[in-house]
Amino acid sequence: MKIVILCAYFQPEFGYREYYYSKNLAKLGHEVHVITSDRILRISGWENIAKSAGYVTGFHRGTGVFELDGFTMHRHPTIFEYERLIFLRGISNTLRSIKPDIVHIIENGFAYSIPVMIHKQDIGYKVIYEIEISLSQTHLLKRIEYLQYYLIKKPLLEYMISRADMLNICTDQVELFLRKNIKASGGKIHRMVLGADPDIFYTNTDERFEIRSMLKISDDQVLFVTASKIEPQKRFDMLIRAIGTVKRENPNVRLLIVGSGNESVIDELREITKSENLEDTIIFYPFVKRTELRKFYNAADIGIWTQATITSLEAMACGLPIIVPNDEATHHLVEDGNGQSYEYQNWDQLVECLRYYMLLENRIESSKKAKIAFNAKYDYLTLTKKLVDNVYLPVLNNS
Repeated sequence: MKIVILCAYFQPEFGYREYYYSKNLAKLGHEVHVITSDRILRISGWENIAKSAGYVTGFHRGTGVFELDGFTMHRHPTIFEYERLIFLRGISNTLRSIKPDIVHIIENGFAYSIPVMIHKQDIGYKVIYEIEISLSQTHLLKRIEYLQYYLIKKPLLEYMISRADMLNICTDQVELFLRKNIKASGGKIHRMVLGADPDIFYTNTDERFEIRSMLKISDDQVLFVTASKIEPQKRFDMLIRAIGTVKRENPNVRLLIVGSGNESVIDELREITKSENLEDTIIFYPFVKRTELRKFYNAADIGIWTQATITSLEAMACGLPIIVPNDEATHHLVEDGNGQSYEYQNWDQLVECLRYYMLLENRIESSKKAKIAFNAKYDYLTLTKKLVDNVYLPVLNNS
């Protein structure tokens, strides 16, 4: 099968779904092409993140055709870009030269994918449409976002959804938003989940000893870890104070925060750590590459997050119990007894989750269930096989 993965921004070093789909589809024997822009997404704090991991700090990646992990990547020149509204040159010609069976759009931008729908009939492929951008009512609270949604995003979404052969949706949040606001056909929606790569994320006891020794964490200390881009809305301040509460009951608790981002937020978090007398308890470590991040998961005992993020799945792959908010994007991650959840910004519930995992027997039991749940549900090779069997083949057979 010839498959095109189309996305506005492609950053394989971060291991997003567009990379994992492409890598595993190629592993399954399909001819895979990624069509994308010559840009990466402009995120706050990118220079600090890039410098920490040794990445190129600019937002431009150049144009051309490149081979990567068994698939072919086509980077096209950008004609226009404003926030995530982006237009690319030459997509139609590339589609004609490839003549794909399936074009799978992963919508991490807007407008660039319109040519796919225009040429769908004359080139003769089927279109899978997958919305990556977070959609919820809270995104419409500001006037500028409200206007952008109703004047640009909603008309584009309605057009793309009406022309797509199947919608592939990975979160309850996006599905509910579409059903309520876009009137997406239920028959068109296929539900999937996000995952992680077990080739990169797995349990390794040697790495546990290596990193705990480097961080001066003793065997009897209980290490919570969180890994994420540091931004104000992620409420790391609440997490630090919750750790402080638990420390007054059990001095063996530690928290490792892995990530870079907003420098003013990081400075504020360091000040909170100092004012709470937690400088020997809270460890800040800059952003690291995926292959290095695994080592920090292996050093830890529990993973904890304040918002939905793919790093929670990576921690599960390493056998960590996880603590996540109880919301539409994350509640399913702990339904197998492999973790705990709390209502977002609910201080008391968060502290109770921390206390629960201070007990060794709870950590051991949840760790076993984390590995079982990951292997059954969140391994990207398994997910990609399901994508082929439950989405691509039925769409092609219906033709």
